[in-house]
Amino acid sequence: MTIPTRLAATEEPAMSNTTELRPVEEVFRKEKAGHLCRAQPVTALSESPLEEVLGLLRGESGGYVVLVKPRPGGLEPVGIFTERDYLDKVAGREIPKSARASDLMTPSPRTLRADQTLDEAIELMTRGGYRHIPLVDAAGRLTGVLSVRDIIRFLAEFFPTEVMNQPPSGGKAADRREGE
Repeated sequence: MTIPTRLAATEEPAMSNTTELRPVEEVFRKEKAGHLCRAQPVTALSESPLEEVLGLLRGESGGYVVLVKPRPGGLEPVGIFTERDYLDKVAGREIPKSARASDLMTPSPRTLRADQTLDEAIELMTRGGYRHIPLVDAAGRLTGVLSVRDIIRFLAEFFPTEVMNQPPSGGKAADRREGE
């Protein structure tokens, strides 16, 4: 399926200097996952107290903390603790003060290399039901985290006309302008 979704020659490009029509699929196959990450990943050592990780989760707007262990040249992701983990494993339960993040993290999270494509990232997220994917270099060291939010932001910036000009869902379209 090909969906033409790039700017006409007279329009201003959103994130690229090209003005040719390009299908979404082509962009997904070429764009590297690592290019979409904007912020440093939120991390904590895997043996950190759960209280500390919950504080990071509350203080950051990303919805995740990657649990890591130090290794030469960087950090290796060994787990991830997300808002979903909090709801499934912590909320409404008696958790001992001595609990460690490693006790409740999702161990051995699926990762992608930062040089893998957005297409591969979306496929992994869809099949695994993930909202956050740690990105690593060739040596397995953490380089970033790709989130569903990053992908949506990219789509909105790269394809502004298609994303911002959609009619309301549910078949409810205004028959006149507001205020008339």
